[in-house]
Amino acid sequence: VFYDETIGSAGNLTLLENLAIASMHHQSKSILAPAVEEEMREVFFQQLKELNFMGMEDLLDEKVCNLSKPQRHVLALLIAVIKEAKLILIDEHSTGLDKESADALQEVTDKIIRSKKITTIMAVSDPKFAIEASDRVLVLNHGQIVLQIDTKNKSKIKMEEIYDSFNIIPTVKEAK
Repeated sequence: VFYDETIGSAGNLTLLENLAIASMHHQSKSILAPAVEEEMREVFFQQLKELNFMGMEDLLDEKVCNLSKPQRHVLALLIAVIKEAKLILIDEHSTGLDKESADALQEVTDKIIRSKKITTIMAVSDPKFAIEASDRVLVLNHGQIVLQIDTKNKSKIKMEEIYDSFNIIPTVKEAK
């Protein structure tokens, strides 16, 4: 899932058309192929309705370039799921959003990845969110792991420990 939510989707196509193209990943694609079938529309409508995210089920005919940033992020995530991604990398996808939108996006992201049981690596700058939303947390400093927190120890960790880990200067080993 790209940081720039406009990459990975076609802005001049509708939400429905983007989802339909992603669902045809096992088929050869042709712009002359039949357009979206009504059955496909109903499937995507129901999936979006179940997500209950910003009324996206009512936007199937809206061009993606007209969707909000969080809606485009959800589209990118859905495309990755449709394409049967085994691993999803997410980099600060709620950056620049107001708290309400960011929280809603994080909630729907969690809902999607947990329901599909997809391993997800998410880079975030909010340690509190990382602890609450993750099964495992790795704190990196200069590209090296300086703190690991697993599921059973999440409740025991203090925020000060996380903040202190940013002051750890990792040792750099020279290649031989």
